[in-house]
Amino acid sequence: MDDLVRLTSMDRAMLQEASELLAENKPYLSGRLAGLAGRVPDGATNTIERPMSEIIAAEKEFFDKRWYDRSMSYVGTKDEAETPEDIRTEATRQRRRVEKEYGKENLGPYTDFEWGELAGKHAAMRWVLCPDIDWDADWLGDT
Repeated sequence: MDDLVRLTSMDRAMLQEASELLAENKPYLSGRLAGLAGRVPDGATNTIERPMSEIIAAEKEFFDKRWYDRSMSYVGTKDEAETPEDIRTEATRQRRRVEKEYGKENLGPYTDFEWGELAGKHAAMRWVLCPDIDWDADWLGDT
């Protein structure tokens, strides 16, 4: 038990912050994170093998990389041309943010195997963050 990390107040704060960030686009995930932040008991059962901040950062990275790859498949298509300008502008801004954060060389293109691995890791992080959700929930792998 000594090698396990206790959920700190910083981890709880990060859960709450992640919940607020997700509230606009993923309200079902947001509510789960907020609930987890408020109900994790203090004491011996309050242990995890990694700091919650690391788990949340990994979920964000997997989401960003999957979103980026999917968004790039629309660049230059008829669908993109029919998308309102403000949405295209925001998508471009977000792609630049992701490129800056992870490095363009780390953002695909992915083989089918690599894409599946990335999707699986992403679903696993969401499953860990939402303990009341069944593993087979359809939305676990959504971007």
